[in-house]
Amino acid sequence: MLRDRYQVTWFPFLTLAAILAWRLPLTLIAPERLFRQIRHNLRPDGLYFRVNHGLQEAALASDCCTAAGLQFVARWSEPGALSRHRLLPLALSWWRRA
Repeated sequence: MLRDRYQVTWFPFLTLAAILAWRLPLTLIAPERLFRQIRHNLRPDGLYFRVNHGLQEAALASDCCTAAGLQFVARWSEPGALSRHRLLPLALSWWRRA
């Protein structure tokens, strides 16, 4: 089944600024734990697809993926993708279980 092999996240909460902007509890800043759990949940042939708000957030998330034992597959970013009114470009990336 497709959902058994793929995992997708749209998770902008890697920085204090994002947490405060959404008025969420600061306890949500635990990206290391989140990415370890993502790797744990992936099957050996699974693919993790991630969407980030901007290249800076994507770089932070990529560091977390690598530290959690995920292997980089591909990346794509385009200013104005999905909306010309977005301040930051979407940054898409694909990862596998290492």
